[in-house]
Amino acid sequence: MLTINSTIKKFIAIMISTMLLLAVYFSKESEAVENQIEFKEMVINGDVGHEDKKLIREVNPNYRNIQSWISSVGAAVAINDINGDGFSNDLCMVDPRFNNVTVQSLIGEYEKFQLESTTKQTIAPMGCVPADINEDGRQDIVVYYWGRSPLAFIQKETSDPLSSESFQPKEIVENIEMYSNTLTFSDIDGDGHLDMVVGNYFPDASEVLNKNSVKKPLMQDSMSQALNGGTNRIYLWSEDQGDYLYKDVSSQVPDELLNGWTLGIGVADLNKDGLPDIYAANDFGPDRLLLNKSQPGNIDFTSLTGKKDWKTPRSEILGLDSFKGMGVEFVDLNRDGWLDILVSNIAEEYALMESHFAFINTGEWEQAEKGIAPFENQSVELGLNKSSWGWDIKSGDFNNDGKNEVIQATGFIRGEKEKWHELQELATINDELLKYPNSWPKFIPGTDISGKTENAFFIQNTKGRYGNYSDVFGSSEKKVGRGIAIADVNGDGLLDFALANQWDQSSFYLNKSKVTGNFIGVDIAYSTYLNQDSLKIKEGKDSTKKRHAVGASLEVYLPNNEILLAEVDGGSGHSGKRSHEIHFGIGDIKKKKYPARIKWRDVNGVLQEKNIEVTPGWQTIWLPMEKGEK
Repeated sequence: MLTINSTIKKFIAIMISTMLLLAVYFSKESEAVENQIEFKEMVINGDVGHEDKKLIREVNPNYRNIQSWISSVGAAVAINDINGDGFSNDLCMVDPRFNNVTVQSLIGEYEKFQLESTTKQTIAPMGCVPADINEDGRQDIVVYYWGRSPLAFIQKETSDPLSSESFQPKEIVENIEMYSNTLTFSDIDGDGHLDMVVGNYFPDASEVLNKNSVKKPLMQDSMSQALNGGTNRIYLWSEDQGDYLYKDVSSQVPDELLNGWTLGIGVADLNKDGLPDIYAANDFGPDRLLLNKSQPGNIDFTSLTGKKDWKTPRSEILGLDSFKGMGVEFVDLNRDGWLDILVSNIAEEYALMESHFAFINTGEWEQAEKGIAPFENQSVELGLNKSSWGWDIKSGDFNNDGKNEVIQATGFIRGEKEKWHELQELATINDELLKYPNSWPKFIPGTDISGKTENAFFIQNTKGRYGNYSDVFGSSEKKVGRGIAIADVNGDGLLDFALANQWDQSSFYLNKSKVTGNFIGVDIAYSTYLNQDSLKIKEGKDSTKKRHAVGASLEVYLPNNEILLAEVDGGSGHSGKRSHEIHFGIGDIKKKKYPARIKWRDVNGVLQEKNIEVTPGWQTIWLPMEKGEK
């Protein structure tokens, strides 16, 4: 009989005790914190008097067996300064119940209206992105769809007050049948103009929403390594495209970005070289990180993956993971001057406990020459690894205490009949069968899969760990969330947010927190309409029409040696789009001025940097149109 000596027994006992202690530490919520963050919830898409609302999509006959699964996306929201009054208090949203895109003022400046479009039953809007794509100082709105290419709604010069007639639909790319779940803007090739990155889900021409189709499209061919999804696309801005404003240059992009079932796209300059890099959050397979080495008119990317080591499972290594990527966010979480990456996956206890990601940027970018992404996943250590079935994820300092909170939209399908066990059985079948919808269990109206979970609101304690305080969501906490949009709507220095819920009413949350710290808020735009030739800083908000400097970055240096870093965001994430302003909470620090460094590309594509000083409160930074002083 096999015997174990006392030394080995002691070693085993110590190892087991250590593992139990670690399990307790990493599984418990962070220490209790006094939640001083409060919101007033307001419904933004009521359904009174709308008897024509739907709660399911009509789908290709081949998908009727999984109709609820196919109908699980489409709720989206964006907040921005669309009417040009200087405040980001305009909201654009997609409501799948009515298959429409609406624009409204959150302070009642104009009547809510619907954007006119050529949407048919076989076409469904999936999100809207405010962006000045024709560079005239007015915010246009680009809508992306299932069933067609993105469509722009160009804001006309006479648009006060805003109405549906203020916008002219315009094809900006060749229209094909594609299935987009995310879209963002940035200057990808460094020529001084906004380019467009589109993340697609189903393959082109799948006829997903055609109830009369005889075509038999497929689902993913793996639950962890699927590469048979839609083709992602990069469109470069060009004024020489004839009928179109953008040119498809996806053929120049590595296959690592093109292939996959993409639900989230993020674009940010992660290595500080002045070019935005791309992160694709992919369902059913590995996410992708592409390091940008492009030049004007010439796309060039290198694929990076995280470093393998003995302590990290392959499923949690950046670029090699096997989880269900849904949303992505860039934020300097530890305030060291490097942008980190937050990623939503499925992480629900007693259902499917994968893990959300918090990839912390180490700043060791010399490793990129070896194809290594210098990021370490610290989601477990931070307490950000679990919640539920995650979608959009966003971060901001909502009480200005100097520590960012993290919001996550969660939930999948809400119904009466629990079907998690059938989904788990599906995950075990042969991949050759998985791609055929008729091999799936029935996910039809009435199905519930993570439909009664709580959206996540993570707050950090004094020891740096996060706990989930979902009670801030009020009546929306039991709905299935999709998109999150953040902005300071009323200019009081407190971040507000909107949450788009799938097949339900959505809500706007006005920040009413009473105990707050100081903040630095910055709106960065080109001085195209002021005829200035040098950088100028104006105190407060400015209602002069703006061409926002999407991709411009700002570093602020605090006396406690923290470095604050953020970029002007062009729509990164899943189906929620934040405003263009930069906002930092700084706690009880009360200096009058703070040294900072701003980096941007001028309208000719020349990379510019300048040391400046910023002050507490809101300010507008006007950048010179062309090469000016550094």
